[in-house]
Amino acid sequence: MSSTEETALIPDTQARLDNVERNSNGVTFSPDTNEDSSGRDAELEQPWPATYSRSISLLVGPTMRTSTVKEMMRSPMAGGVAEVRGNLRNLQRGYATPDPPKQRVIPEHNFTMGIEKVQSLDFNQPVSGETQIEQPKASLAVSSTAVKENTSNSAVPGATTGQSLFNMINSLLGVGILGTPYIFKSTGWIGGFAVTLIFALIAWRTATLVGRELNGDSRPVWMFDGNTYKSTGSTNAHQIRRMYKPLTSFPDIARTAFGPKINITLSSFLYFELFSCLCIFFISLGDHLNTLFPSISKQKLMVYSAFALLVPTTLLRTPRLLSYLSAVGIASTVVVVLSVFAGVFYFGSIAEEISETMHQDNTSEEYYTLWNISGLPIGFGIIGFTFSGHALVPSIFTAMDRPQDFEKLINMSFVVCVVCCLIVALSGYYIFGSTVDDQITVSLEKASGGDNSAISAVTWLMILTSFSKFTLTSCPISLGLEELIAPYVTSEKYMEYVSSLVKVGLIAMSLGVAIFVPSFGFLCSLLGLICAMTVSVIFPAASHLKMFGTKLSSFEKTIDWIIIIFGIITAVAGTIALI
Repeated sequence: MSSTEETALIPDTQARLDNVERNSNGVTFSPDTNEDSSGRDAELEQPWPATYSRSISLLVGPTMRTSTVKEMMRSPMAGGVAEVRGNLRNLQRGYATPDPPKQRVIPEHNFTMGIEKVQSLDFNQPVSGETQIEQPKASLAVSSTAVKENTSNSAVPGATTGQSLFNMINSLLGVGILGTPYIFKSTGWIGGFAVTLIFALIAWRTATLVGRELNGDSRPVWMFDGNTYKSTGSTNAHQIRRMYKPLTSFPDIARTAFGPKINITLSSFLYFELFSCLCIFFISLGDHLNTLFPSISKQKLMVYSAFALLVPTTLLRTPRLLSYLSAVGIASTVVVVLSVFAGVFYFGSIAEEISETMHQDNTSEEYYTLWNISGLPIGFGIIGFTFSGHALVPSIFTAMDRPQDFEKLINMSFVVCVVCCLIVALSGYYIFGSTVDDQITVSLEKASGGDNSAISAVTWLMILTSFSKFTLTSCPISLGLEELIAPYVTSEKYMEYVSSLVKVGLIAMSLGVAIFVPSFGFLCSLLGLICAMTVSVIFPAASHLKMFGTKLSSFEKTIDWIIIIFGIITAVAGTIALI
């Protein structure tokens, strides 16, 4: 908001504007209060998971303001007496006084200085004029800029295309990139290229579809401007309307396309995917620590890590800490890509040397293969896990200052991510061949023998990355569980204890899975085949068909069905073959 606009707001209006909250249903203007209890009470009335949209944004931006992180981490308000307590705190009234009128929830994007626009769902109908509705005197008229600047739900409100590109790459390239050389080990040179490029193409298409579903129309996003109800074009062109009101999250898409039951199913998949990531972070911690401290078993190192994780997740839940931790991920990705590429020139091809060290009597082993069809399940699983960032797309889309650039953003993001994945995969497979570990950084540390300080620094960076990502990833899951428990907790003090117990429980459960299934490659593949195929492949294409099927061309329908069938066959057949 410009300084001119700020001075134009009367003090009372500015105070109320400071309490704007946006949720999946719109923008809620709360009464004058220093508390946010009204928004928290309203959150309990939304369909589960109401906390998903704001909490998942923790995993998007590499840098965030402390106030933004604090809002994303906010636990749901305890139920029971929450409404009475909130009324007393907000209005300072007694129990005998009548209840105040319910707050008015105003749909987002509908305000242009006192003019509320009425939406039409007619796909082809041009806008012939604007319907003006006189606002009540008590209502608050704000500009879209004011709403945007006071919105705390997005990770990077008003993000530029460059910032959004940075966030998108950060979301796509996680710890999965460490396993890309293992794809080539499992499938060979040709198989690795085929698996990587085929899945990247499918993931690119489905990410584009997610953007169109969020935009509420099957046509390209660039056709529409930031206004909810019209498209861009020349001044003489007809302004066309979207089919649906723009959406803000994956649960919103599920509810719109298939109804509340599918929303619960999809949300369960999303949380299961996040929980599986916690297990993978434990395994990564154990593997990397074991290369530095080989005398200690990997299981013990994971247990020690679990105790260390209790501090940032349950005791030091400071927004400032998490805002710093979120910057570690993108730095580690850049370092890994550069380190593995530099390893080609530092080590060369050492597959034979490592093989002779590991198997003294085996002189006929093939160190490189062209094609291995039996490795396709694990290959598709790992690459699926690597590109499974679709759940974060809504947060990036809704935070963009120019959503019209979304599809251009997706194109650039996938080009960068595919290039980075191929650099790591080809370099790692060239260096180690069939002896490469399921995490390339582990192989580098073993090959250096602990004598290379630069590689040891990379190993420590990966340990710090796993710690930071565990702390951040546990927040959305814990908030989703707290949301189920909150209505039965009658005290905010007890809610704090519940929050801590939930986080401790997540650490214990993910540690148990990691000890029981200590293979990074296997767990990444299984997660990619089950969750990534469902969330990043099948669901976006199925939702696209369901929401816009009557307006899609035969070619678009065919592509959607091909993607759905591919996802189902790969998930089912790959999981059976892997297990």
